[in-house]
Amino acid sequence: RHQLPEEAVSALVKALTQDEHRDLRQVAAEALCSLGLRHQLPEEAVSALVKACLLDEDRHVRSAAEAAFDRIGDEEAVSALVKALTQDEHASVRLAATRALGSTGAKHQLPEEAVSALVKALTQ
Repeated sequence: RHQLPEEAVSALVKALTQDEHRDLRQVAAEALCSLGLRHQLPEEAVSALVKACLLDEDRHVRSAAEAAFDRIGDEEAVSALVKALTQDEHASVRLAATRALGSTGAKHQLPEEAVSALVKALTQ
């Protein structure tokens, strides 16, 4: 997979994270998903999808971001979820990351790093 032009990714990330209209945020998540099937998404895009999946107030946007992880199904998404689980200051984000990793683990084999982070989170 190849890298995408930064301007295109930045515009989609900005729409996903900052636009007040849920339809535009949803379309941005879907576009990032589509691009992620063909190209290597930069960390900022994966991180924006994680935050949208976990935090967006609109369920349609959350669903679109979650579908992106299901369809992309790559290490970037899992790594971003592990980062959210282990480093985010908000308990609601850590809880949502735990759920998302559990859901991902039901479909794809999780790397040891993700399993360890889940075990640690669940035993604390």
